[in-house]
Amino acid sequence: MKPEINQPYCFLLPTCKGGFFLNTENIIRVQALSNYCKLFFTDGTTLVVAKVLKWFEEKLPTVEFIRIHRSHLINREQLLAISKTDNSAKLTLRNGEVMQVSRRKKEWVLSNMDIKVADLPATVLAYVKEHYKGKTVKEGLKLPKLM
Repeated sequence: MKPEINQPYCFLLPTCKGGFFLNTENIIRVQALSNYCKLFFTDGTTLVVAKVLKWFEEKLPTVEFIRIHRSHLINREQLLAISKTDNSAKLTLRNGEVMQVSRRKKEWVLSNMDIKVADLPATVLAYVKEHYKGKTVKEGLKLPKLM
């Protein structure tokens, strides 16, 4: 059963050493590595598992996660900023990573983001206002951990 909006969701992730119960709020993104996936967590840790990205796409709630590329699934709650040009779009995550959106998924991803400035935490808004007034976010920029 997938959750509705604003409802915490945990799922069992089977591994060769047993299984982990994961809270989706702690996952920043999932990256495909051939027949494996690497999960990136809010505490800075990572976990590589023998699951394909499609498995995660089916298990994780579509309310929270969106596929932006053939090798990346991101948590919408971890999104800090969107920068777009005529032929590309980049998403800046709260951990400072900048993710490229695929050309084929660009319009769909941007139309399904529904990000409102008021939804961002006050600490993020204050930092961005102070340090990025009138500037654009550049690829590779690392923001300090704000939460």
